Amino acid sequence: MRLQTESPLWTKEKTEQVHRAAQAALTFVAQGNPTPTHKPLSLSILCTDDTRMRSLNRRFRDKDTACDSLAFPATQKESSDNSNGFSDNLSDGFSGEFLGEFLGEFLGEFLGDIALGCQGLQRTIERHRLDACAHLSHMTIHAVLHLAGFTH
Repeated sequence: MRLQTESPLWTKEKTEQVHRAAQAALTFVAQGNPTPTHKPLSLSILCTDDTRMRSLNRRFRDKDTACDSLAFPATQKESSDNSNGFSDNLSDGFSGEFLGEFLGEFLGEFLGDIALGCQGLQRTIERHRLDACAHLSHMTIHAVLHLAGFTH
């Protein structure tokens, strides 16, 4: 798993919680696979802010607003003007296709990318009076499960 933090709003405690929740979700997905590949599952997570979330949401979903989380499966492609998909943008060229092509045996199956927006998550926590740790875990696990193909 590659976890990148690009906003000082993300404390060490928050990023550690994201990491633990993502690991738990990856373990669940791997254990539930009826045809295990014996390759580890991997993904990338970007912990960012409203500015970046708004930009990503506008670019990939045509919604000009910040949101709390986005999940982009590795098989999902952006429009025809860029065949590299989301990871290329998220991580400065560290794309899922690159991982799959060159490092697949080492890293295993690349599921995709997750972006988490600190302010968006905080707004939801405050609006619904949620436990911050529980909500952060919930949203991380929710996004990992989406990458693994689970739907609502």
